[in-house]
This record gives sequence, C-alpha cells and structure tokens, in this order.
Amino acid sequence: MSRRAQLKAIPLFAALSAAALEAVAASMVLKKLPPGAVLVEEGAVEGCAFAVLSGRLKVSTAASGRTIALNIVGPGTLIGELAMLDPSPRSASAVALDPVRVLVLHRRDLVPILRQHPDAALAMMTVLARQIRQRSDDLAAQTALPLPLRLRRALEDLADRFGLDTPDGRLIDVALSQGELGQLVGASRESINKQLRSWRSDGSVLMEGRYITLRQV
Repeated sequence: MSRRAQLKAIPLFAALSAAALEAVAASMVLKKLPPGAVLVEEGAVEGCAFAVLSGRLKVSTAASGRTIALNIVGPGTLIGELAMLDPSPRSASAVALDPVRVLVLHRRDLVPILRQHPDAALAMMTVLARQIRQRSDDLAAQTALPLPLRLRRALEDLADRFGLDTPDGRLIDVALSQGELGQLVGASRESINKQLRSWRSDGSVLMEGRYITLRQV
C-alpha cells in the first residue's frame, strides 16, 4: 500500500485534496521502534504527530501522580495531532507494545502545506473539532454506565481492533493486566477481577494469563 493510501485511511487526512495529501505524505519521515520503546513522553514539547503504520502502542498519563492507561492504539491511528497545531507539552506518553512503524509529521513541514492549501486547513480543523466533541460525549456516556457495561464495551472495542477469530471465540490479541483494564474503564483492579471471574464462571469469557477471549453465549 502506498504512503498516500495509508494516510487516506486516517480520518484527519481523509478529507484532504489529492495535492495536499501528496504534499503531506512527501514531508513525513518513517520511524521504527522496538517493543518497550517510548514514542511520546508526557510533558515533552514536540511539534509533531505520528501516523501508526504497524504495531500497537499503549497511551498513558501520570498527571494524577500514578500511571493511568488511556488507550491502546494500532495501525490507522494518529498520535499527537494537536501538537501539529499547538506545540504545548504532551498530555500523555505512548510506549510500543510490539515492533512499531510510524510516519512522523512535523509542524514545521505542515504549516507551509496548509498555507498553500487553505482548504486542507479547514478540513483538518473540522475533523479535529468533531473528534474532540466525540471524545467528550464518549467520556460522559461511559461515566454514566455501570462497570459491567463499561468493561464489556472496552473489551468489545479491543476485540474489534485487535481481535483474532479462534474456535473458542474472539481472542483479544493484547496482553493487558487487570490493573490496566481497570485504568481503561475507571475501576479498581479488584472490581475488574470480580467481574471477569463472574463472566468466566458463566462462560462468556475465557482467560489465559493476560489474554481474554470473548465468547458468544
């Protein structure tokens, strides 16, 4: 797949004209990371974003004094997009879970492109506004749900993005501790453990170490 086609799959770039997308693609630089490497460090001031081509990363924050997992991201994701427009300190860190390949887009390269293609600037602003609004709506909706629904939705989302079909069901191919699952849904490790044990008892999930398989029951 061409670099341009890979970027076209990312919502922030999908609405760009062919000329603007070609200019963005040509300005990006490939970066590779081994598992455990830090792609983005919270608090760092870097005017760039990263388009994930392959591999997965854990996004987390330590703003509250303890590390909290915010998300697991994979191919087709853009990390740090706000830094392209406002190079303020990073609000979260991103660490590679697998060998990762990303394309780096620096603000210094993007700004001249947007000046040449003002329609691209408007398109990107519209997508960013929509994404921020959606995240706010998702957060508000999640906090109103009971834990079983929050956890099930989180597991189904992970299964949709990183799942593998097996004879037993949909295996979530990401090794997450119960503490990390708790961080993702705003619950204690003990609450996650209790809910997973209940689901394992009724046969709706299978557990093997840190791997969870969702079953159709």
